[in-house]
Amino acid sequence: MSAGRSEWMAEGPTLDDSVRRRAVLRAGKARVVIEFHDTVTADLIWRALPLHSVAETWGDS
Repeated sequence: MSAGRSEWMAEGPTLDDSVRRRAVLRAGKARVVIEFHDTVTADLIWRALPLHSVAETWGDS
Protein backbone atom coordinates (compact mmCIF):
# COMPACT_ATOMS: atom_id res chain seq x y z
CA MET A 1 0.00 0.00 0.00
CA SER A 2 1.21 3.47 -0.77
CA ALA A 3 0.21 6.68 0.95
CA GLY A 4 -0.04 9.90 -0.94
CA ARG A 5 -1.59 13.27 -1.14
CA SER A 6 -4.17 14.32 -3.68
CA GLU A 7 -5.00 17.94 -4.30
CA TRP A 8 -7.69 19.55 -6.42
CA MET A 9 -8.60 23.10 -7.22
CA ALA A 10 -11.40 24.78 -9.13
CA GLU A 11 -10.07 28.02 -10.55
CA GLY A 12 -11.72 30.99 -11.80
CA PRO A 13 -14.61 32.15 -12.48
CA THR A 14 -13.92 33.34 -16.00
CA LEU A 15 -16.23 34.67 -18.65
CA ASP A 16 -15.43 34.21 -22.31
CA ASP A 17 -16.70 36.20 -25.30
CA SER A 18 -20.02 34.35 -25.36
CA VAL A 19 -20.53 35.05 -21.62
CA ARG A 20 -20.57 31.39 -20.63
CA ARG A 21 -19.66 30.67 -17.06
CA ARG A 22 -16.62 28.38 -17.00
CA ALA A 23 -14.16 27.19 -14.39
CA VAL A 24 -11.16 24.86 -14.50
CA LEU A 25 -10.94 21.86 -12.17
CA ARG A 26 -7.41 20.55 -11.64
CA ALA A 27 -6.58 17.32 -9.82
CA GLY A 28 -3.01 16.11 -10.11
CA LYS A 29 -2.17 16.11 -13.81
CA ALA A 30 -5.85 16.15 -14.86
CA ARG A 31 -7.55 19.36 -16.01
CA VAL A 32 -11.29 19.65 -16.71
CA VAL A 33 -13.11 22.73 -18.00
CA ILE A 34 -16.52 23.05 -16.36
CA GLU A 35 -19.35 25.02 -17.96
CA PHE A 36 -22.14 26.11 -15.63
CA HIS A 37 -25.77 26.10 -16.74
CA ASP A 38 -28.39 28.57 -15.55
CA THR A 39 -29.55 26.72 -12.42
CA VAL A 40 -29.76 27.54 -8.73
CA THR A 41 -27.13 24.92 -7.87
CA ALA A 42 -24.74 26.21 -10.54
CA ASP A 43 -25.21 29.77 -9.23
CA LEU A 44 -24.28 28.68 -5.69
CA ILE A 45 -21.15 26.85 -6.84
CA TRP A 46 -20.18 29.78 -9.11
CA ARG A 47 -20.38 32.23 -6.20
CA ALA A 48 -18.27 29.93 -3.99
CA LEU A 49 -15.32 29.75 -6.43
CA PRO A 50 -12.37 29.47 -6.15
CA LEU A 51 -12.34 26.21 -4.16
CA HIS A 52 -9.33 24.26 -2.92
CA SER A 53 -8.98 20.94 -1.11
CA VAL A 54 -6.29 18.45 -0.13
CA ALA A 55 -6.96 14.75 0.53
CA GLU A 56 -4.73 12.01 1.91
CA THR A 57 -4.88 8.83 -0.18
CA TRP A 58 -3.67 5.32 0.54
CA GLY A 59 -4.16 1.79 -0.71
CA ASP A 60 -4.77 0.53 -4.20
CA SER A 61 -8.55 0.79 -4.26
